[in-house]
Amino acid sequence: MTIVNFYCPFRPPLFSFAGQHQKNAAMENEQILHKLNRIEKFMFGLKDILNPEELSEYTGFKVSYIYKLVSQSKIPYSKPNNGALFFDRKKIDDWLLQNPSKSEAEIRKEALQYTRKK
Repeated sequence: MTIVNFYCPFRPPLFSFAGQHQKNAAMENEQILHKLNRIEKFMFGLKDILNPEELSEYTGFKVSYIYKLVSQSKIPYSKPNNGALFFDRKKIDDWLLQNPSKSEAEIRKEALQYTRKK
């Protein structure tokens, strides 16, 4: 069965160059926003002191989760004069990297070294 597509003045064309241009512009805007996001995250990495919102962007944790960690004293923070919360990025980095897990290769290497000592 062959389907024939007839021109109809009441129906928009199947393909529009203007529509394609809008799609390209939207894709470019998304790429620009993505790059700006990456720059913003990089800038947070350069700051030494972060507020909860910046820490959220830096770590990817939700702000509510950060407040929960603060209330449980599980994350290093400062609260000068019982005011706003601030976080030392270097202390946060150390906190994030605590309790590292060893890779399979590291475990094998340690096992090999252990067996060679005997």
